[in-house]
Amino acid sequence: MPVTVPPFILPSGVTGFSGQKPHDLFKGLKALSHEVARSVHGAITGSAADDLVGRNFHSFRLEGRGLRVVILLNAFHPLVGFAETEAHEPIFADIPDSFHGQNRGAFTFLGKEILTSPPDHASVRELASTEMEQMGYWRPRRLGDIIFNHWD
Repeated sequence: MPVTVPPFILPSGVTGFSGQKPHDLFKGLKALSHEVARSVHGAITGSAADDLVGRNFHSFRLEGRGLRVVILLNAFHPLVGFAETEAHEPIFADIPDSFHGQNRGAFTFLGKEILTSPPDHASVRELASTEMEQMGYWRPRRLGDIIFNHWD
């Protein structure tokens, strides 16, 4: 019998279009990622901490032995995703093995299954009306396109 995964419900404000102020969790995620980088003899590169012009997320790259991933952090909720590349439409990736077993603190790590799922009524029911208007305009195909967007 197949296992049914409950829908991931997007929190109000996740798009950046509800008047909410960005959180300040970027340094915490970067510190956690530095721990992972040390464990794979790697480094953090390409940080975009403060630049939220035209997007609702922070990003940086982690490269090390057997690991090359872009880490994405929603600027309004502590939601973290992973991608193979950072592009306008990222190729989302599963949570790297190096992050399993880490103390995630306030962060929710989202896997590829959630990020590539299409939005449905259940997953967007908490979004504000302004966010729903933006979704109508931008027509995102995946939840990840809502959580980590380039909407301006």
